Amino acid sequence: MKKENSIHHSSHSYIHQLKLSEIISYLQSIDVPFSYRSKVLYNKFKLLKLTEVAPIQVYNEFLRLIAYETKDLQWCAKAGLSSCNHNYSPIGEIFMSAKTLYDALIELNKYTDLFQGKTNTNIIIENHKAFVNYEVSILKPDFYRFDIEYSLFRLVSQLRERLGENWVPDSFHFQYALTKKDKENLKKIIPTHYEDNAKFNAISFSEHWLHDNFNQKEYDETFIFS
Repeated sequence: MKKENSIHHSSHSYIHQLKLSEIISYLQSIDVPFSYRSKVLYNKFKLLKLTEVAPIQVYNEFLRLIAYETKDLQWCAKAGLSSCNHNYSPIGEIFMSAKTLYDALIELNKYTDLFQGKTNTNIIIENHKAFVNYEVSILKPDFYRFDIEYSLFRLVSQLRERLGENWVPDSFHFQYALTKKDKENLKKIIPTHYEDNAKFNAISFSEHWLHDNFNQKEYDETFIFS
């Protein structure tokens, strides 16, 4: 196994407004039966300024509340896949202008701490497979499973900007357990393999995608792998 890139940001535990704004935008597009607590958090997140952050534990509590209030345990996966909507920025330009996907991911991993603290991301290559991993170092995977699903599905959405709108990873990997119903629902969102109780949280795909010069657009949205 060869670890190509690993970054650990240990300064603070937070979620940036840029990430929260995409989630809030998605929630505005669906009917959510907010409880008092989730409505309070929702309104606080909406009021965050561009440079502000929210505590990561409160953010994860909010995601969990929405899952149970909407009775949709996969809502974060759906939100992540639909998240790339006209968020033009210099970071998005870096992602789209890099010569290869490998170059793009290495560059953009450098910006992880702009969006989320206490986060580890890395690219691992094993047996001609590429794994893009995601971990929040201070939390157990069961606690932030909704953030994991949002982040990995958002990554797929971003990769599709370069690789085509129908691109699908070979598999998703989650460190927590999935029920049969969970897997069925996830396959309705992206029809691929889902591995639970895995060594890490990741998407995996053939290594050749990292090095082929696929870039179907000159410029697109903000990359937020967080």
